[in-house]
Amino acid sequence: MATYRALMLGAHSPLAPAVSRALEHAQIVLRLAHPWGKPGGFESAPPHIERVILDPLDPTSLQDALRACNFIIRLDEPSESLARDVQEARALARAIRDSDVERLLLVSCASMLGAGEPSWLKDPDRGYTFGRGSEIMDHRYMLELEWLRFTADALDVIRLYPGYCVDPDAPLPLPPLASELSPDHPVNAVSTREVARAALAALQHGRAGAAYAIGGVNTSIQELAALLGVQAAHRLPWLGQSKSEHPRFRDALLGAGHLESASAWKSLGVARPIADLEMLLESAAPE
Repeated sequence: MATYRALMLGAHSPLAPAVSRALEHAQIVLRLAHPWGKPGGFESAPPHIERVILDPLDPTSLQDALRACNFIIRLDEPSESLARDVQEARALARAIRDSDVERLLLVSCASMLGAGEPSWLKDPDRGYTFGRGSEIMDHRYMLELEWLRFTADALDVIRLYPGYCVDPDAPLPLPPLASELSPDHPVNAVSTREVARAALAALQHGRAGAAYAIGGVNTSIQELAALLGVQAAHRLPWLGQSKSEHPRFRDALLGAGHLESASAWKSLGVARPIADLEMLLESAAPE
């Protein structure tokens, strides 16, 4: 059996642990990238996993990181600098074209599928409209435009758009923003294990240039809060000083709401997740 190697970018993403475990389970050699002097969130990774020091703006560093890699999985999380994020995306796209990398998997967020417009949920190409959400969402939107440009230029990029991600191994309460929303506010909750399962399927069966909405259970803030709880309310995070919760969680609550993902799971050749909210927190080992 051929050995595949995947380079993972985005260790600070809350999706990183689940995706790492899924890759190992699938016997894909995992290479983790981190900047010089900073493990970048992979401090607890097993010692047998490959590590590489990566400066995305240094061509030699990129060439070394991509060597012998079949896939790149980028867990897209905006940093403090939009300008640097855009430069890094462009540098990565150039490096991929000069390497043997077969496919780039970009894991974005369902916030890019629209904000309050149900018709957008079935057409990811229409996507989020700039200025409809938070500063972080607008930041992510600009990165989306970069990847859409590279996709149109025939780079093999697949985009995944998961809803509100719940890690069964380390469930967290809803961010304070949930207290500011209506109890009936629609939200889609999906297990990080299901996102990892979709990522593996996309690497193998995804169509180049395609975008997939990765949903789990369509529910409401009230039902989700009853399961996970809600932190103390305060004013909207991007207007205040608190940055304790990850931006991905704020994005998901503001974005697409309910997701219709049956066609996505079917296209990826993967059975749909069981639509039961309580099962998101079951701790049984993944298949």
